[in-house]
Amino acid sequence: MQAQCTYGVSRGCLKTGVAIGRNMIEFCPWGKYPFQASPNLKSLVKSWAGQDAIFLSPTDWYLRGRDLNGGHYNERKFWIPKIKAGTYIWAPPPAAAAPCLDKLKKARIKGKKSRHIVIIQWRMTPTWLRQLIKAADCIFTVPASHPFWPSTNYEPVYVAILFSYINHRPFQLRGTPKMFEMGRRMSKLFQDVEVDRGDILFKCLQGIRRLPSMSECMVWQLLYLRG
Repeated sequence: MQAQCTYGVSRGCLKTGVAIGRNMIEFCPWGKYPFQASPNLKSLVKSWAGQDAIFLSPTDWYLRGRDLNGGHYNERKFWIPKIKAGTYIWAPPPAAAAPCLDKLKKARIKGKKSRHIVIIQWRMTPTWLRQLIKAADCIFTVPASHPFWPSTNYEPVYVAILFSYINHRPFQLRGTPKMFEMGRRMSKLFQDVEVDRGDILFKCLQGIRRLPSMSECMVWQLLYLRG
């Protein structure tokens, strides 16, 4: 609001924002995707999510985001879809975050072996933030003070990770002490400009990816910080 100069005009500040002719809508990017707001953000996400990560467009929310990757007709002329798990990046504009998260929750139930990463700028949060917190296994914020998310975006960006389900208890990672600790740690790390957060986050994700191959006892010890 300071850059927009909405209140500054009444106080005699006539050298910023709309007072010098800038369009008011520039400061209200509700329909702007995170990767439009910061082109460098995509390369950073690839560095820790993996080069094979799939960036979903709105049309992909209904098919590829649900592990549907084409298909074929069998000899009886029935369509047989091809199911392929993956790591999906959901990055909607704030105005479309609520319907996007609705599709994400359905996609996660159908594709239990896939991993989902959600990136949404901190705008219009009353319409979608509660849904994101309920769905995410791990969630943290990135302030607008980095080269990949500069101060010109003004507000932080939310990053949420939804891991694949595991075959035994607790079946999902949400609500475990390990996920809370990971979210707090990443939020704290992104406050420090000098730390290589991408490498740390990549190692955390690699460790979580090994959970399906562990015994139930080891999984409980890791997620509940025992031993």
